[in-house]
Amino acid sequence: MGDMALEGTSLELTVNALVGSMLQKGYLNEKTNTVLLSVDSKDETDGNAIKEKLSEKISILFDTESINGSVISQTVSADDQELSDLASQYKMTLGKAKLIRTIVNMNPGSDFADYAELTVTELNAVMNQTAEDPKDESIYIGKEKALEIALNWRKVSADDLVCEPTIELVASRGTICYLIDVRTHSAVYIVYVDAFTGGIPSEGVNEPNFTAEEAWSFVCDQLGSEAEKATLLKQEFNDHTVSNFPMTYLFRFEIDDIEYAALVDALNGTVIRITKI
Repeated sequence: MGDMALEGTSLELTVNALVGSMLQKGYLNEKTNTVLLSVDSKDETDGNAIKEKLSEKISILFDTESINGSVISQTVSADDQELSDLASQYKMTLGKAKLIRTIVNMNPGSDFADYAELTVTELNAVMNQTAEDPKDESIYIGKEKALEIALNWRKVSADDLVCEPTIELVASRGTICYLIDVRTHSAVYIVYVDAFTGGIPSEGVNEPNFTAEEAWSFVCDQLGSEAEKATLLKQEFNDHTVSNFPMTYLFRFEIDDIEYAALVDALNGTVIRITKI
């Protein structure tokens, strides 16, 4: 923080100053590129609004520095005694303690201490690895239940489907979600369902934080040298009217006559998946 005097300044200005300083002084860079944002609010609606506003601010700062970073946002409560005890025992914030507790719950047999010394960037990588290779899917609600929730939420009947839905586990917003791709004769729906609670993490966001061009550049960053051979065939933006939070960009592209699809989170710029079609 140096000699910054932040007392009395607005929340947005404070976050802007702190993250800007972290970028300037190298605490955030291409390798250490994940910010954990935790909001404690007695009012869920207010807490979600603050979370989204600040997530957007941090994402813009990453973009300004041309860093393909991630923002993990979550809500916490100081009234959670177990969480408070863990944070005190391991000398960390409630937010980091909650993130580690989520990871421990996803990895039966692991211990909180196994992750206590990891950075947030490393914890984010563990989250993504767990989503790709879950140790025990019995801790989740299951694909069948998740699909039922998604169809009910979109008010779609199983008879309306034109093909089998695609369902996969992904790390999103500090937890694990089922990413469900549902196709009917009239629309394509991409729905996120919390793999633990079955909740729909919809937060009423109306605008993306990144343009399609920026989102495609994130995909190219993931592709590395292969990006030079990629030919973009089609792009779609799934907004809040046809998909659940977070908003997504879907790209179809070709490399050496093989077609691929890439899905990018339009709010935090995360490349959720790249798959061969």
